[in-house]
Amino acid sequence: MDEVPSLSPDSYYHFQILDMEVWAITGDFLGTVEDILSTGSNDVYVVRQGKSEVLVPAIQDVVLEVDMEKGRITVELLEGLR
Repeated sequence: MDEVPSLSPDSYYHFQILDMEVWAITGDFLGTVEDILSTGSNDVYVVRQGKSEVLVPAIQDVVLEVDMEKGRITVELLEGLR
């Protein structure tokens, strides 16, 4: 893969986020990031597990941690997202 420019901390390229596991802060596995929607104000991660789908806004209040080494995103879903 060619070198890509570095991003600021807490910023990621889409290819880095796709296929990552998404876990709720409660320990529940929500699924994997299968798509990313660009809305203009923030990205939205499309997280799927089987037939279940959760739309996770990529904002600081929701995305608590992105662990690139483990391939895992930890989120705290706001009321109404689940």
